[in-house]
Formats: sequence, C-alpha cells, structure tokens
Amino acid sequence: MVGKIDKQVYLRKRGEHINMLRGLPHENAEELREQAIELLNRQEGPRTRKQGARQAGLEPLISLTEWTALGPTPIPNGQTSGRSDPVSGRTISIAIHPTNPDIVYVGTAQGGLYRSLNGGLNWTQLMDIDNATTPGTGTALAVGALAIDPSNPTTVFVGTGEAGFSADSFIGRGVFRIRNAETTPVVEGPFGLGQFANRAIGELLVVDTDPTVAGSE
Repeated sequence: MVGKIDKQVYLRKRGEHINMLRGLPHENAEELREQAIELLNRQEGPRTRKQGARQAGLEPLISLTEWTALGPTPIPNGQTSGRSDPVSGRTISIAIHPTNPDIVYVGTAQGGLYRSLNGGLNWTQLMDIDNATTPGTGTALAVGALAIDPSNPTTVFVGTGEAGFSADSFIGRGVFRIRNAETTPVVEGPFGLGQFANRAIGELLVVDTDPTVAGSE
C-alpha cells in the first residue's frame, strides 16, 4: 500500500535506529535482548513460585535468601528542608586505610569529608566550606571520590562534586589533597580548578609510583 510500511520492517528499522543511538552493534542487538529476557525470567521465577505456594497454602520448595538490615538507621527529624522526616543521608565515597582497617574516610553528598580512627565509632569532619588554602574558593561539601596515596597512606586525595545526577547532586570545586590526614590534617587545594570547576568527579586513582599524579573519571 502507498504510504504504508510492513510492520515487521518497521519494528526492525526502529530497533536499528535505537541501537544506533545507544551505540549498540546491530549484529548483537537481538542477542542482548534475549539475554535480558532470560535474566528477567531467572529473577522472577523464585518470586513467582513463592507467591504461588503461599496462595495454595503450601511451603515453597526452594529456600530463598532472607535479607537483614545492617544500617544505617534513619535520624529522627533529620530532614531539614520541606518536612521533618527521618533520613539517613547519602555517603557517596569511602576509602579504607590499606593496613589499618580502623582508619576510614567517607565523603558525603552535602556534608563534606569525615574521618574515623576507631572503625566508625566516632567521626571527625576534615573539610568544610571555610578551610580551603586558596582564599575565596572554599571547599565543596559534595565529595564524590576518595583515594589514599598507596605510597604514603597519611595523604588522601579528594574529588569533589557528586556524579549521581540526582536532582540535588551538587557540583564540585576540583581536587583537594589532605596531608597528615590521620593526625593534624592540612587541606591543600583546590587543584585543577580550571578543568574541574562546576563538574563532578566520580572516581580517583593515584599512581603508586608517583603520588603527584592522580587520575579522575
């Protein structure tokens, strides 16, 4: 028919166009879809069987793994904007000392960087808005990536900005370096402000043979 296209041809062409937009090779598109459907069936199978057993008043024939919450627990009235709801906040990066697991650093979504010297029992804030060494710059409270210098674990590199792309993910102010992080921290930076200002760093890697080189993603 004039102006019409066969349905199968249309579906194939549409799939090819979507694959092109997503960067998928045409020859693997159908295989990827089949794999996704197979994975979905495997995931849905146990749940479906358990629901059917419950409806029939029977115990399921398979043992399903039960999950136990370990934390964190919400802070009562922790939500400070809009409503007073219980929240637990977002910890978006973590780094553990390579030889002392009691020394832990965590970066938060909007609260800066924290350090624990006793396995998480107590925490000390290492970065806030006023402790940048460059006047007028300030440090970012969104800490998206952390990396401990493998050759000198008392030095910690901090990538700012949250790369989660949520509605309240904040931009960063480049990369910071903290010397003597375990005792009397000295915050240096921001570095690469021209490249990383108003951006988010999702990962940091430190070259073990040259700790002055840090790569970001």
